[in-house]
Amino acid sequence: MQILMELLILELGMGSQPFLVNYTCHGSWVMATWLRSVWENVWLFGIHIEEEGKLNLAPPCTGDEWLMPMFLCLGFNDAELLRLNRVQIHQQVLYYSDVMDARGTMVDKKYLTQRMHSENLSRFRFPMQQPPNKDFRLWERALLQLRHTCHTLPLGVYVSEGHKVWDWRYVEEENIVLHMHDGIMDIHSPSEVLWYANRPIFWTRSRVDQPVRCQGSICTMDSVALGVRKVSSSSPAFQPDPPPTSLEAVFREWGCTWLCDDLQWRGDTDWLCPAIQNGTCVLVLADGLYMPKANRKDLCSTAFFFECTVGTGKLVGSFAEFLASANAYRGELLGLMAAHLVLLGVNTLYP
Repeated sequence: MQILMELLILELGMGSQPFLVNYTCHGSWVMATWLRSVWENVWLFGIHIEEEGKLNLAPPCTGDEWLMPMFLCLGFNDAELLRLNRVQIHQQVLYYSDVMDARGTMVDKKYLTQRMHSENLSRFRFPMQQPPNKDFRLWERALLQLRHTCHTLPLGVYVSEGHKVWDWRYVEEENIVLHMHDGIMDIHSPSEVLWYANRPIFWTRSRVDQPVRCQGSICTMDSVALGVRKVSSSSPAFQPDPPPTSLEAVFREWGCTWLCDDLQWRGDTDWLCPAIQNGTCVLVLADGLYMPKANRKDLCSTAFFFECTVGTGKLVGSFAEFLASANAYRGELLGLMAAHLVLLGVNTLYP
């Protein structure tokens, strides 16, 4: 079901919540599956469904939008939108930023021409489409119209990695350009070709079939002569947050700050993972507490206690929960939940 839902989102291209899209207008865009029948009935009976899938479907740039709704706002009719949708699937794009260059100011020329079937422009697996040439002419006109009417300002910074494959990178520290393809990469150095030498934006391939290293700024390249390419635009690549370095940092990243408020270590804080690997870590205690006779019927709490049998360290934690349905059984479950979260946190730190 998850695969069908992801295919429905990629085919439709109207947002991350396909069941909220008008089925009457856009149902013909997707292939006939039982999930399309669900969408049809959801729309027919006015049912509101929001789905949270595993795909990261938020636009990767600030100021970015889904592409097909933007075409809809330009006033294209239903037949033209269907043709644009076919090309959008074939070109493996979802957002406005997908068809723009690295700086987000101009349409990337490679998206104006038909993608080769062996070429992957996305990390997602799109359905197959074979649009005719007339659809690509409409696509080119729509993109240029979109660029000049809807988005006169450049896109903002990248807030996520996105699904688009950026196969060119500019490494300023080494003054080289990397071209990644087929699991390897080629290195381009400043061009020494006549007419292009000593000009900083022109590059010529100097080394081939090198091990891939993904670093530097994303960039858009244009071919200007035989063996010579030009950096037409570049932008800093998305930089993810550094991974957590402690168990408390993992809990805070999950939003479980209550779990680390009263976390106490005995000995080195790095003893837990080796003890688990060596089989010397034991869960001594994971116990709940509920005291209705003390006039606290809305409170249950728990404590947990990990210890290494060879004496390298201890970990003790506790927390309380206030709710109307508090009881002794829930307190016991809180202790088991805390113990499992500790183990999951260790596995996240040391996968």
